[in-house]
Amino acid sequence: MKTLLVALNAKYVQSNLAVRTLRTACLDYNLECEIYESNVNEQLSTHLEAIVSSNPDIIGFSCYIWNISQVKLLISDIRKLLPQVVIVLGGPEVSEVPEDSLTKYKPDYVIAGAGEKAWPELILALIDGRQMPRVIRMPVSLTETQFPYLPHEDLKNHLVYYEASRGCANRCAYCLSSVNRQIEFRPLELVFDDLEKLWRMGVRQVKFVDRTFNLDKSRTMLIWQHLKEKYPEGNFHFEIAADRITDEELEFLKKIPKGLFQMEIGVQSTYEPTLEAINRKTDITKLLQRLKELSQETDVLIYADLIAGLPYESFARFLQSFRDVIQTRTDRLHLGFLKLLPGTALRENAKELGLIYSDYPPYEILKTEQISFGELNWLKGLDWTVDTYYNSGFFEETLKNISSSKLGDFLIELTDKLKDANELNRRRKLEFRFEFLAKSYPVLADFVLIDFFKQGLSRSLPSWYEGEIYLESNYELERKLAPENKNPVLILRLSEKLQQVYQTPKIALIMGEPHIDRRCEKIIKL
Repeated sequence: MKTLLVALNAKYVQSNLAVRTLRTACLDYNLECEIYESNVNEQLSTHLEAIVSSNPDIIGFSCYIWNISQVKLLISDIRKLLPQVVIVLGGPEVSEVPEDSLTKYKPDYVIAGAGEKAWPELILALIDGRQMPRVIRMPVSLTETQFPYLPHEDLKNHLVYYEASRGCANRCAYCLSSVNRQIEFRPLELVFDDLEKLWRMGVRQVKFVDRTFNLDKSRTMLIWQHLKEKYPEGNFHFEIAADRITDEELEFLKKIPKGLFQMEIGVQSTYEPTLEAINRKTDITKLLQRLKELSQETDVLIYADLIAGLPYESFARFLQSFRDVIQTRTDRLHLGFLKLLPGTALRENAKELGLIYSDYPPYEILKTEQISFGELNWLKGLDWTVDTYYNSGFFEETLKNISSSKLGDFLIELTDKLKDANELNRRRKLEFRFEFLAKSYPVLADFVLIDFFKQGLSRSLPSWYEGEIYLESNYELERKLAPENKNPVLILRLSEKLQQVYQTPKIALIMGEPHIDRRCEKIIKL
């Protein structure tokens, strides 16, 4: 029988770990599986054509919150074109509610939980004509699983996912990972061997999917040290609990070179009643302190997450959570909106908690007893503002000259200004973002101008700037600063205000090479 595993990722750059794990597991049974991998941004007809033209006997879909709507539509059309095909669903979107998924999506089988054993056993049963239950549960140890990627795969330009542990120690009521609280670690010798294989395949960006990577302190340090020593040119992403970071770990992370590590830290809320309601045990004071230290004292790229729409957190109280986190100067801040996932405790208790959510994926919160639909929509505008003006890194000079304690209020006020001007979510040229900020806050216009020049958008003063900074031309100095004549140099005579800030009358912006990366590489005081 011909089997096809289908992965519809959220983005092109992603690679699906689940389907590769199942394909590798089948090799132990002398079974072969093909993979169709694409993303949800492609046309549905493109997926349908590729799947049907493969003419499979068995199709396995990897189901997630971002692709389940497309999977449902594909199943409907596949049934009409390939009426004899066996359709199997697996993944987090169906695993915790398998019986409901049988009714809702109409597959032949649902694999609930790990699939490394269930998938090949199901294929063998179908080949032999043996009966199998429609919901299949076959637990498997992470120590028994094989390296999921094949040597010939071209993953050089992809973000590759890797699982060094399985399960979660937390009981967060909004998360499916809390369902499986049995923690299992892949042996370190296997982890190190797997990482070496990935490196030989040309993989340079790896995201560890472990739910709390720094759960085991000694193991965490051993892996971090190994990565620092063996793969200094790589990039590795971890999800960590910041309040579990020890002083020893913090000192080690201060020595990590820029670009090697990225860390995602789920804060979710700084409101104790909310944290208690979602079963999230967090030392919020220590978490914020560690978040500040990691963001300001290390070269690790730090992402922080907040979730709007959680129980008991009002609009005003969420804005306080926002202020609390943004003043740590985390490199990136993502404002998420609660998803009431099937199988989670919050979904089961939604009525009791006053949580009103959409019936359709991604099951997003619509309103709560504490926060209205309109307020949630305003927060989506704040999320856009944060992405555009904070996360982008385009306004670094401007934002670092706003005190940390006032940064949250600044971005809140900027969101109101953008909303009043009907500019939220509008597509504009990047130059306009600088113009809007400079005109909205004339006191910041000098800093905005430097940020404008740092992006390589122009080599002359823009029409919207009316301050005292001006460009100077000094060919000999420019060539001295960039002797190979490849990098343009902008020399700026600073205003009196900026001379005090930069402690110099002039600065030189050494720009990147044209046609490669024209952004500023460094600033030199003159």
